Amino acid sequence: MSLSRPVTLIIPYYDDPHRLYGILENECLELFDEVIVIDDASPTYPAAPIVKESGVLVSLLRIEVDFGFNAHGARNLGAQEASNEWMFFMDVDQELTPVFCDALDEEITNAGKNEFILCNLFGGDPGNIFAVRQSHFWEAGGYDEELRGYHMGDKIFRDRLETIAHPKLMQTILPSNRMGRTIIVDDEVSHTVYPDASTVIQRDQKHIRSVLDFINARNKCPEVWRQIPKICFDWHRIL
Repeated sequence: MSLSRPVTLIIPYYDDPHRLYGILENECLELFDEVIVIDDASPTYPAAPIVKESGVLVSLLRIEVDFGFNAHGARNLGAQEASNEWMFFMDVDQELTPVFCDALDEEITNAGKNEFILCNLFGGDPGNIFAVRQSHFWEAGGYDEELRGYHMGDKIFRDRLETIAHPKLMQTILPSNRMGRTIIVDDEVSHTVYPDASTVIQRDQKHIRSVLDFINARNKCPEVWRQIPKICFDWHRIL
């Protein structure tokens, strides 16, 4: 069995082996034409041994340098390597179910030419869990990789994407085994830190004020979105 049309499933990963095992053991993966896992330079629990042990056929890419948080770049890399027009982005703490996949399949099949599918997480807008045409993703410029270390790129990217395609929120909820992480601001850290499964510690945004001003100004200029720098890091394909 598979979805009605080819869809690439893109999953960033960082040091979360138990949830990655859960994803790889999920039979719903077989519904997707292509599955890409991007290991964001996990320092303690790299994805390669887990994926190889599972025996599941996925494409595995690894970013070589741990920038503290580079999920924006990981999503861009997954989109660059995707073979299909439709891409579905999710995180390892979401749980695919047959009911959700059936609903996603219907939404993608019936999507208008200027729509993307926004998944329903905890009963509302999840920010960065969505299905989108690759053409719309790149027309919006992809994610801003200048925001390494900061969990804030989703809204900035969506501001661009929603001028190109209209978000259609699914009614069916995508189950999750973890609520959103609490972000703590602490200038004593030099890079983003994950002290436990529910907390993120990062520096104050004042340290990137000039970067934010530059990105917000760039967001007002559609003619430059396609030139936004992408994949500005070293990576290699493992599988």
